[in-house]
Amino acid sequence: MSKFALIRIEAVKGKLIFFKLQKDENCEFDVFEIKARQNYKTEINSIYHKLNVLASGRRLPEKQFRILNSKETFVTECEIKTKHLRLYYFIDKENGNIVITGGYKTSQKKDLNHFRKTINQYLEYRRKENDKS
Repeated sequence: MSKFALIRIEAVKGKLIFFKLQKDENCEFDVFEIKARQNYKTEINSIYHKLNVLASGRRLPEKQFRILNSKETFVTECEIKTKHLRLYYFIDKENGNIVITGGYKTSQKKDLNHFRKTINQYLEYRRKENDKS
């Protein structure tokens, strides 16, 4: 089973705290950000601005943000959009943690499937860790 850790995103300031997910010593968001900055630096900066807007308690326009799941689950899945990039995050309803990952508009379906698989792995890991306590 994979091991998970949450790393606070220091660049985002406000009431809400956002985390990136480290899985087995690797952080997928860091890899995404490095690659995306090569071609979409302005859009990465825009994503951080949007995270700061959300962290301060304000809302984003519907064209830039949407909630992905409507059924009752253990998490709320959300998406922040730019022209080429997608930032996916989930809010863990048990502890309120907000965990992000990134993707691209061109691979949105694949990225969403991976995002949801990662959520399930993280929740299973967290559950097992809680059972040990």
